[in-house]
Amino acid sequence: MRIGVPVQTAVVEALHVVPAADVVTNVHVRDVVGNKEDGQATDSSLEVHSLMSFLKGALLLSTVPAADATANSFLRDVVGNKADAAQTTVGTTRSIIAYVKGVLNALATHVSALGTHDGKLDTVDGYHGVPTADVTTNAHMRDVVGNKEDTLDFGAASTTKSLMAKVKGTQSVLSAPTPDSTASAKMRDVVGDKADTEQATVVDTASVMRYMKALIQELAQRGTAQMASAMTATNTPSDVVNITDKGVLTGISQHSEGADPGRIIVTIDGVEIFALGQFCYDSQAASLAFNHRFNTSLLVEHANVGASVEINTQVAYTID
Repeated sequence: MRIGVPVQTAVVEALHVVPAADVVTNVHVRDVVGNKEDGQATDSSLEVHSLMSFLKGALLLSTVPAADATANSFLRDVVGNKADAAQTTVGTTRSIIAYVKGVLNALATHVSALGTHDGKLDTVDGYHGVPTADVTTNAHMRDVVGNKEDTLDFGAASTTKSLMAKVKGTQSVLSAPTPDSTASAKMRDVVGDKADTEQATVVDTASVMRYMKALIQELAQRGTAQMASAMTATNTPSDVVNITDKGVLTGISQHSEGADPGRIIVTIDGVEIFALGQFCYDSQAASLAFNHRFNTSLLVEHANVGASVEINTQVAYTID
């Protein structure tokens, strides 16, 4: 039963014997482990090298290449040697160390050269300083920007004013003018101020606000009517209405009690605007519509031309 044991033991011992150097077989573990004398393997894609061969290759690849080596096979060739010469031109055979040395040398040269340009740097820095107020030069950007103390300017065609002056001018023209200003230089003058008084007559110095107030006042006046009436039998004019105020004359009507004609005279703001010697007659009534504004006074007079019968006159108007 024990006769085959020595043969099996001999086979096992043979499998533990070191294989020949650089053996390419791949049958037993000893083939995978390898021989101390195996060569250096640097290509992991090959399937014939032992662990010993690959370790030797890895150690080789971790060593520093010769200075200024031009090989380009492994990472160590790309990184280079501390002793590689500086390189300032781009090529295909120089290492990273060589290029880094070249860059550092170039930077040192430029930094040294900056010392010769101190005066120019001072000049550039001076361009960032604030110019004098209201400067008219137009050479540098600071001239265009201006000074906080620049005088405002709202002229669109000016060619010597700064942005600061224009901004100040823009704020000025956008602010409200003084009430009832007669200036007409800017759009704010045309628009007017909230405190402007109404302007009922057309002039060359009134704002839109003044006209708007007058129009609104005009509409408000027409909402409340006033009426005055009087009778006369003489041919001497007498008052029907005589007031000092603002308002609108809207109509006059008159009736004669007999054959005598009636007469009316209308005076607005001290100016006679209408007079009619025979407004009504022969026991007839007559009326006339008006739409005349008075700003200071309204006077309506009537009389009996024949001086024999009563004349009855009525005046319709509004008061501000």
